[in-house]
Amino acid sequence: METQETRSMVDRCNKCGLCISACPTYQQILTEAASPRGRVQQIKNYLEGNVELTKRFKEIILTDRETAQGQSEAFPGPV
Repeated sequence: METQETRSMVDRCNKCGLCISACPTYQQILTEAASPRGRVQQIKNYLEGNVELTKRFKEIILTDRETAQGQSEAFPGPV
């Protein structure tokens, strides 16, 4: 995914938290970093150069993709 496209997706999130109830990862881990809102913030921080692309960063971002396999009906957009 291109950086501009990613930036556009990140900017569309208004961080309301309504997605948390449909997020299987958040329901299992129960941390803000595991919520969609938390992951969006982490990606935004990365794009702005505020965090490095570490193993832990990748784990946080990719955990949802792995957990949500086969559960895409819970998400209104791409997982």
